[in-house]
Amino acid sequence: MLLGALLATLVGLSAARQRADDQVETAKRFERFPLYWVGERFEKWDLKHVDVPGPYGFATLIYGDCKVEDPDGFFGPEGGSCPPPLSIQISPLCFHLDVVAQAPIWKRRSIRGAPVGSSDSAPVLFTRGAQVKVYRGQGSDPGLALRALRALRSLNTIPPVIGSSGRIPAADARVLTGAWPCRDSRPGRVVIDENAGLYRGVGIGASAAAVRRRLGDRDFARPNEGWSPGSSRFSEIGGPNVLHIPCRQRPGRPSRVRVLRYDGASFVLCRGRVFALMVTEKHARTQAGLAIGDDLEMARTLYPGLRCGQAPSGDLGHYPYCVGRMQPRRSLWFGQDPIASITVSTTRFPGVR
Repeated sequence: MLLGALLATLVGLSAARQRADDQVETAKRFERFPLYWVGERFEKWDLKHVDVPGPYGFATLIYGDCKVEDPDGFFGPEGGSCPPPLSIQISPLCFHLDVVAQAPIWKRRSIRGAPVGSSDSAPVLFTRGAQVKVYRGQGSDPGLALRALRALRSLNTIPPVIGSSGRIPAADARVLTGAWPCRDSRPGRVVIDENAGLYRGVGIGASAAAVRRRLGDRDFARPNEGWSPGSSRFSEIGGPNVLHIPCRQRPGRPSRVRVLRYDGASFVLCRGRVFALMVTEKHARTQAGLAIGDDLEMARTLYPGLRCGQAPSGDLGHYPYCVGRMQPRRSLWFGQDPIASITVSTTRFPGVR
């Protein structure tokens, strides 16, 4: 009897562990907003359950077990519940933000650079893309919630992606106060990886064949068609007025520059490889959270050090832009205000150091 009971217990524990592992794998593939956790075990509590939301709602991670304190009472054991030692609740940044950020404590309290407010008597940390609220329960001490927030790291790959140490990209204070509108990353929005130079997973360094496999077959643009995406006019989308070409053009030889134009994006190739791309797709956004349709002031906030000005245009006179350098081989150009185009290039734009 004892051996049978022991085997049943072990089988039950193994099944529970497998369910938790499967739930973690599901959470890692979640794409609607960033998820964070403190690993498969935090202090003395194992991860027991992960609940990933549908189109709306929040994700929940539960660490440790608890017991209904009054199993013979009105609510126990069949209808009873108890607070687990540690619960982490993650929701999109804009989820009831006006209510959650109402208590001004976040203005003077932070963890790893991100403001920490208070809601439902629990601390809530505001990252650039999510709210992370931590509840403590049975068998825990008062400092557990803040220790968990300090140990947060990314569970999925939706930015901002963080490790268990270092700064956490914070929500803008103007968004928390309501001075600026809050914009979540929503399903279907295209992410531009400005660091890697990618749009829809393809971009800088890719061959024409790789771009076509990803976005569809397309002939190279004719020399007189320019390189703006689709049928958009270059000055209306505020494209770079100068683009330095990394390959030399020899007199009398065919041009080594080729352009693939799609609705919403275009790719410029030199020696058969992409070195620049321009995106105009509605709502497309960068890893930092800047989207087509945002204003240039938002660009300056998310990318400190941008240089902004007026680019000359033959038909419109001038159009506004901001330009900057992400790293040695990544330059950014944001054209028009509101932003109508985002360009990433391996070569420098005029005025970029």
